[in-house]
Amino acid sequence: RVSFSSNSAFFGGALDVCGNITLSGNGHVSFDANSASYSGGAIYGDDHSNITLCDNGIISFCGNSVSGSGGAIKAFSSSTIMLSNNDSVSFVDNSASSTGGAISAESSSSLTLSNNKSVSFIGNSASDFFGGAIIGYGNITLRENDSVIFIGNSASWGGAIYESVDITLSNNGRVSFVDNSASSGGGAICAS
Repeated sequence: RVSFSSNSAFFGGALDVCGNITLSGNGHVSFDANSASYSGGAIYGDDHSNITLCDNGIISFCGNSVSGSGGAIKAFSSSTIMLSNNDSVSFVDNSASSTGGAISAESSSSLTLSNNKSVSFIGNSASDFFGGAIIGYGNITLRENDSVIFIGNSASWGGAIYESVDITLSNNGRVSFVDNSASSGGGAICAS
């Protein structure tokens, strides 16, 4: 088991990535109650970084927080976030005061979740602005996952997802958006 718990920093409460990081072949990878003052409550990826979590058992991000953007993960400036071929991926009760309660992929960064058995975003929040679970200023792709659920996420715009470029959901099993809310627009998804 790989566990990051109750760590704190200005950027990336647990991990600040300036290059590439891969977590692979682990039974359980957890990020719990980490916090950052500015970006990436658990993980921050700087310019042109690659954050990869693949071929693991359980991946969980729970209760991470940030005063800025990316409650669990923030990728900045043409970076990539890839979560693939894991048994389960969950983001639960992560929060950001600005954008991306769970994940913020900004400045042409991309997010891909593919070939996971289950993907869940539950109870994440972006209290002031966009993307209760996910905000993307690059491509967001969810494909070939057995199940994808967004439950009880909240923001001002895009209760579950806010996307300003392209969002693709393809060849997944079941995809559900339940009880997500936005005080302004797009209770589930806001694509602008």
